[in-house]
Amino acid sequence: MVPSDTDVIFVGDGEFDGQQLQAAITAAGWHYACRTAHNRWLCEADTWFQLNELWLQPGDQIILSEVLFTQQAYGPVLVWPTGSRATRTPLSGQQFCLRLGSYLLVSPPVSD
Repeated sequence: MVPSDTDVIFVGDGEFDGQQLQAAITAAGWHYACRTAHNRWLCEADTWFQLNELWLQPGDQIILSEVLFTQQAYGPVLVWPTGSRATRTPLSGQQFCLRLGSYLLVSPPVSD
């Protein structure tokens, strides 16, 4: 059991970015920070897009606050994409797609 006066931050890799887990963590009064995939859908100001459409360069950082996560529109959440690393994704034969960045999904701040 976690004492009720304890601040808890759940940290996880991409396997832990599901909406049901986010909702359970939030319902418990906890916070979370999890990596998420480059092809996840977000909605900001009624515009839907995937994280990999941002095309960040190494060193680039932006913060997307008050966005909805996945096509189930969970949220609002905060997403922090960064252009911190490059990965090569094979397409076919000798062709590769270069993907930059990592994507962190964070619970929204809780007002006191």
